[in-house]
Amino acid sequence: MTIHTRYSPKSAWGMELTQQLRGKSDDRQVEGVRVALAHNVGLCGAGVVTVYKSI
Repeated sequence: MTIHTRYSPKSAWGMELTQQLRGKSDDRQVEGVRVALAHNVGLCGAGVVTVYKSI
């Protein structure tokens, strides 16, 4: 299952993924989420990948 956020600020992605993992995303909630991944590709091919896991 892929979660696409509706927000553009990068910090909002992490917040949305955190809310999904906590089960607090209201009508956007994806059932059974245990792991989430955020990625961003910037200038000159610089990339950042963050993996979130529910504990």
